[in-house]
Amino acid sequence: MHVKGLEPAAYDPRTLKGMILNNAIAERGADHLWSSAYAVDIAGQAGGRFATGEEKVRAVMDIEERNALYDSMLLCKFGRAIYTWDVIRDVMNAVTGFNYTVDELRETAQRIIVLHRYMNRTTIEQDRLPPRWLKEPVEYEGKQYVVSEEEWSFMVRKYYELRGYDEFGRPRQDTLVRLKILP
Repeated sequence: MHVKGLEPAAYDPRTLKGMILNNAIAERGADHLWSSAYAVDIAGQAGGRFATGEEKVRAVMDIEERNALYDSMLLCKFGRAIYTWDVIRDVMNAVTGFNYTVDELRETAQRIIVLHRYMNRTTIEQDRLPPRWLKEPVEYEGKQYVVSEEEWSFMVRKYYELRGYDEFGRPRQDTLVRLKILP
């Protein structure tokens, strides 16, 4: 059981559906801290633990972006409820003396995420989940759950669309230019 060579933590995507996307798109492999999607699921946000729609994809992307900044700022991810976008902006401005806006910080986070993807040359083939999650059910509250191919496909493809990747999971040229990764 692994994604991109890293074994998953205890947050099972069969019952915490945000982890489908987290594990698929995490550049380090099945790293639960890449986007901390389990926190969205456990808190019942974005439709709850079993939701797989666009609202969940956007919520996972939001925490993925904040996590990219937490890693850059050396902030503990357990402070995620405290470090909202406004707090991140205020801390960055206090520490650096600059006058960042939330939009500028979000763009910086997006640049970090897309640059990882671009440098690693990750594609949809690496974003596949272990077949065991798709075939072997796990029991939760008396019901059996798997990750369906449709859930994985929708979440990953919606993420690619919103992040500015092509259908193979590669950053599009216009995305690389917009984020100033390429001239």
